[in-house]
Amino acid sequence: MATEAENKAFADLVMKVREKYPSLVGFLERPGIAAMLLQGAKDGWTADVMNQKFQETEYYKTTTDPQRKWDLLVATDPASAQRQYWLNTENTQKLGSSLGVQLDANSYQRITDEGTRNGWDNKTFTTALLGAHADGGWKPVSGGDLGHTITGIRGATANYGVTVSDPQIYKYAQGILNGSQTAEGVDEYLRSAAISRYSRNDALVAALKNGLTTKSFADPYMQVAAKELAINPETIDMQDSKWSRFLEESPDPAKQGMTLDHWRQTIRSDQVYGWDNTQGAKDEAANLASQLTKKFGATA
Repeated sequence: MATEAENKAFADLVMKVREKYPSLVGFLERPGIAAMLLQGAKDGWTADVMNQKFQETEYYKTTTDPQRKWDLLVATDPASAQRQYWLNTENTQKLGSSLGVQLDANSYQRITDEGTRNGWDNKTFTTALLGAHADGGWKPVSGGDLGHTITGIRGATANYGVTVSDPQIYKYAQGILNGSQTAEGVDEYLRSAAISRYSRNDALVAALKNGLTTKSFADPYMQVAAKELAINPETIDMQDSKWSRFLEESPDPAKQGMTLDHWRQTIRSDQVYGWDNTQGAKDEAANLASQLTKKFGATA
């Protein structure tokens, strides 16, 4: 058991630590720090020497500046630290709700804990929330900013007539929401993909380079299909080769893309479109039969 004199000597040493190295006292409970501070006070190290020794400790080498700042706040002003933690808790939950992600309480707490100690900004919290929702992959989502962004990207892929996988669409949405990329950047990528897909159609490539989408360029063809087949042109999926073939096929190898007239003939002749079952086809057949009847009847 330490004597009264030894206890007093130790208390004096601790006091000297607080006086000589006030900026490091908050790290006393970290492994190896207390012994170092006491040694420094005993041997009369200057503040500069102590700071150098501090940077050589395992604790310093394995932590970041935000982590050390948080540890210091917890040790020296626990009330402020608690207040900051609860603010981050509330902000994390609001961000998650706004994004439309579905997380359990443990996930929210883990993200809050990690983000608070590491001094995350909203961009990093957003990335963590989206990553936790996807759990390393991707998950369907319909609401919030995430759902809205995914829907927008899917609409853009349809407008350009290109196919993008669901996981990749999710990554694009993540990037837009966490600020690592822009919606304009994603749109430019889809435009480039469309130019590559339809590279043999000079007219379409020129239109794409001038700011049009594949869907805008294809509108006259879609209107022909809608009229011939009595369908809503908005239901035509340009990502389906059944509908995009007029942009990729040509009756004449010297030409690129079908003319509107050849597209109309293709719709009527290719069974995949089912033109024979439309009312227009039936009316045309009936009209032809009537004309033949009149012609042959008159001849007879």
